[in-house]
Amino acid sequence: MMPSLRKQVSKCNEERVRVWFEKFGFSSEPLDVCNGKKGKNADWQFTKDNVTILCEVKTVFSGGQFGSMKEEGHQVFEQHLRDSLTSDTNLKDLPLYITIAIDRLHTPCGKERKDFYSWLKSYIRWTANYFDKNPHQSHIAREYVFGKRARSSPKAFVQIMRFDAEDQLNIGFIRGGTDYNTGAIKRNLDEAILQLRSSKSLLGSNSALFIIAFCSESNYLSFRSLFIERDEDTRYDLFDWAFAKYDDLAAILLLEYRTASSGRKSHDFWKRILTSLLSEWVDFGYLIASPYQEEKDVLRSIITDNSGVFIEGLRR
Repeated sequence: MMPSLRKQVSKCNEERVRVWFEKFGFSSEPLDVCNGKKGKNADWQFTKDNVTILCEVKTVFSGGQFGSMKEEGHQVFEQHLRDSLTSDTNLKDLPLYITIAIDRLHTPCGKERKDFYSWLKSYIRWTANYFDKNPHQSHIAREYVFGKRARSSPKAFVQIMRFDAEDQLNIGFIRGGTDYNTGAIKRNLDEAILQLRSSKSLLGSNSALFIIAFCSESNYLSFRSLFIERDEDTRYDLFDWAFAKYDDLAAILLLEYRTASSGRKSHDFWKRILTSLLSEWVDFGYLIASPYQEEKDVLRSIITDNSGVFIEGLRR
């Protein structure tokens, strides 16, 4: 991903976290606005009544790490797909950022590849037109199934976001079917703690709670699976270990997009697809509280509607 675009995605995620806290009645103050290079201070100070929160926002940009021949072949395919999209005269100047994730590093060939390219280009054109007619929308996603649409068939997840500051098409890939990059998340947590402590020292706010917020670059890398599948070992290795290492870390917020649509799902396939495409996307937060601190009741009181859920951190 281009550095300028990566910066835009990060900035967008910082705003998502601000909006999420303000929804619960917190006022916000940006902290890291005087440092040309990010790294010295946290992003936000949130205040409500007698509660003060210092929050640093990190974006998860990639999934697992590979080194196999299969990955090398998939990288060649990714570059071919990127070239095909960015050289298309009908697409290359669209101000869109497209994230593509394909299950199990599946590499389509022949007719299967041709069909996928044709579908993807049509979907991008449809999305650009939809954004023009619906300026309040800036995010949309859809799933593509390869082959005979069997349950075991590999899938591609395509997420499209509008970035009006860019007059060109940008393509990013996430290695589908992988875990999160544990090493990258650890580095983010270590860096965030230093930023939070720097802000606390600068502001002299001894009672401020430290919260590190993580947003995923794509909702294909869903935080939800960590809780639905109850994979506590994976979750601890990714996030909860930090509570034992950093006794001043109050909570970790995992923020992800969800569709606002609810209720019973239609049995009509195309109606479900249309509903998914046109649904408003909203943020849902998993607020994981440190099991070692006494502020659990304060943290639990932050979430006052169905935009999030409070979860107590794991001990090991």
